[in-house]
Amino acid sequence: IGNVWSADSEEEFLAEVEAAMGKR
Repeated sequence: IGNVWSADSEEEFLAEVEAAMGKR
């Protein structure tokens, strides 16, 4: 927790964003 941003978290976030955009 903090300023650390793991690649896995970023990939998960991007996947959710893509899914949300695809549902629109």
